[in-house]
Amino acid sequence: MKTLLTIIIAIATFTASAMPADTIPEGARKLMQSYPNLNLRYADNQIIFPDGEGIVYDDGRQKSFIEQLDDCDIED
Repeated sequence: MKTLLTIIIAIATFTASAMPADTIPEGARKLMQSYPNLNLRYADNQIIFPDGEGIVYDDGRQKSFIEQLDDCDIED
């Protein structure tokens, strides 16, 4: 019973954090499709790895070329 409850919670957590494909930015979608074996997902403006770690996809700032090199995000 405990195992079943754990599975149900895991599925509910994953489906709640997964976003519909039309709300994922095109660049993030292409990145996830390029690495299907990594099981990447997108949530809260982050690319999420299977271990739960996330990387910000777009910080929303306009940057000069030098700023893009010094303080980049995946979208840059």
